[in-house]
Amino acid sequence: MIELAGQGHPVALRLCMERICPTKDRPVAFELPGMATAADAVAAMGSVVRGVADGDLTPRDAAQLADVIQAFARTLTTADLERELSELVKAPA
Repeated sequence: MIELAGQGHPVALRLCMERICPTKDRPVAFELPGMATAADAVAAMGSVVRGVADGDLTPRDAAQLADVIQAFARTLTTADLERELSELVKAPA
C-alpha cells in the first residue's frame, strides 16, 4: 500500500493518510436555537445554513448538525403519531 501511495495511486494515498492522520470528531462551537417543536427544527436548520454562509461552520459540520436536527424532527413526528394513535384508541366508537 505504501509503495502504491508513493507512486501516487489516489486510493492508496487516501488509505495511508487516513491511518497517519485520522479525522476525529470534535465538538463544534456553534449555538443552535432551542428546539421543542417542528417549527423550532426549521429555525435550527436555518441557523445552520447561516452558519455555513457566514463561515462559522464547515459544510461537513453543517451536515452533521443537520442530521441531528432531522433526527429530532423524526422523533417529534413519531411522538405525535403515537399520541394521536393513543387518542384514537381511547375515543369512544
